[in-house]
Formats: sequence, structure tokens, C-alpha cells
Amino acid sequence: MINVLVLEDDFVIATDIEELLQSTGAYKIYIASNYQDAVHIATRVYIHIIISDIHIKGDLDGIDTVKNIQSLYKPQVVFLTSFNDDITLQKASKVEFASYLLKPFVEKEFLTVFKLCVIKIDHNENMKKVSANCLYDFLQQKLFYKNQEIELTPKEQKLFLLLLNEQGKIIPFDIIDEMLWFDQVGDHSSKRRQLFFRLRSKLPEASFHTLKYQGYILDKPL
Repeated sequence: MINVLVLEDDFVIATDIEELLQSTGAYKIYIASNYQDAVHIATRVYIHIIISDIHIKGDLDGIDTVKNIQSLYKPQVVFLTSFNDDITLQKASKVEFASYLLKPFVEKEFLTVFKLCVIKIDHNENMKKVSANCLYDFLQQKLFYKNQEIELTPKEQKLFLLLLNEQGKIIPFDIIDEMLWFDQVGDHSSKRRQLFFRLRSKLPEASFHTLKYQGYILDKPL
């Protein structure tokens, strides 16, 4: 099942998109109108495709929201917007996206773009090597060590995906806290350390590191 996140603060447009997509196939559609709702959904389900307006209500626009969700997953992204000014285009260019459509969009064109996203998902590499004997299956959202599944809690899974999707790069503590405890106020350093310790204990073969005052890193396998 392909999960689609529709990020749109106009309820009528969001509903129209949902009905249009449901008429074309068996997709699970999630609707969010702002950054908080979008991240809340993304921390519960694996997002394959994002259909996003750019100028949405709230502290973060659609581009920044998509960028944050891409730190968890590598979804196909389609931007729908009424704006094509240079500033907006320049900002959007810093995010990986499949297409940029202007409103009001033509249904046939939109569906063609969406179907291309689905095809890309089907042809993408689903398995990613974590270490010599450890693989992650993106379609099943499961981690395997020597062909045996390793059970991860939802929070462990999210932390693992943050590190896996940027394998070889430092993931700052503030990014981790924002994505895992975005709806909770306070200092999350203790919970973060415990979570990282549990994840590292479950995957002793993987090369996890802590960079003091900076963040965590999962090295690429040799």
C-alpha cells in the first residue's frame, strides 16, 4: 500500500485531491493542513508520496515541511502552488521533488505526474545495506539481521530512519528532538540518549557514533 500525504490548508482542494487519487487506485491518503499535523502523520506512518501546497498556514511553509519529512523518508514530492516567483522557485530548488504544478492544475496532468511518482517508487531500490549482515526493507518497513527481523519500537524506528537516510552524515540533536518529540515541550536529551543506546544495543554490528555537542551518525558499511 502506498501512503500519500496531502499537505494543503484549503479543505476543498485537499478533499478534491483525495477523491481524485482514490478514484485511480488503492492508495492510503492522509491530509494535513500545517507542519505540526504533517509531522504527526509522518511519525506514525511511512510516507511514499507528498502532494504539497507551498504557502500553508503556520510557522513553516510547505517547502520546509517537506524538507523535514525527507529527513525521515525519501518520498516522491509534487508541489502544487499558485506561486512561481523567483524567490519561491529558488527555495523549492533546494528540495528534491518530482514535479511543480501551478494551480488551478489540470487533472490529467496531475494524474500523469502522480502515476510517474508511483512508477518511480516501484522501481526504486527497496533494500538498503546497514552493515555486513544487516538490511532494511523500505517497502515492508522492517529491519533484518542475517535474515531475522529485528523488532524496533516506533521511536527507535524513526531515529534509525533519520540516521539511515543520511548515512555517513551527522544528524544534529535538535533535528532528532524536533522529529521525535515535536509535540512535547522540554529537554529531551535523556530520552534521546536512552533511545540511541537501545538502538545501538539491538544493532551491535552497525557503526553508530556520538559526536559530543553535535549529534549522531551511522557510518556507511565498508
